[in-house]
Amino acid sequence: MEHKPVIEHKRVAEQSALPRERRLNMRLMAFWWDKRADRRFPSAKDFDPEELSDVWTHCFTLEPQDPYETSVFHYVGDSLATISGVTEPEFTVDKIRENSLLDYATRNVPEVLSQHVPVIRSGEFQNEEGETVMYRSILLPLSQDQATIDCVVGGARCKVKRSS
Repeated sequence: MEHKPVIEHKRVAEQSALPRERRLNMRLMAFWWDKRADRRFPSAKDFDPEELSDVWTHCFTLEPQDPYETSVFHYVGDSLATISGVTEPEFTVDKIRENSLLDYATRNVPEVLSQHVPVIRSGEFQNEEGETVMYRSILLPLSQDQATIDCVVGGARCKVKRSS
């Protein structure tokens, strides 16, 4: 019978006691990699909102179309919808409010579709109220057939710089 060294048991115990990653981008990327396993991409059915319940309110799902502007949002989480002025349950990319968090979070979807890779971005922009918004976003490609990107899962969070 093979025995693992005591040091190995200690590492496992220490890892399980580590705090859960709080950054949205890192959580979603780790989840994507886990669901991907040995495939090129996870599929949309691998993304269970229950498993991401604490961050899913900052996420969206987008079904790519050609032309890109007709791509359809099937889900936009409440937090992301509120800050981005989203009022419809389903809508197309061409209906995104300019200079909103969702606008900036989706600007690199064409890159995801052409390169077939996740994209993480951060930056800042001026919203409609003239406030500076600092944001981080992630876009993750999903595919049922492992060739065509048939869904993009994205997430975004921001902080608004308040002028003093």
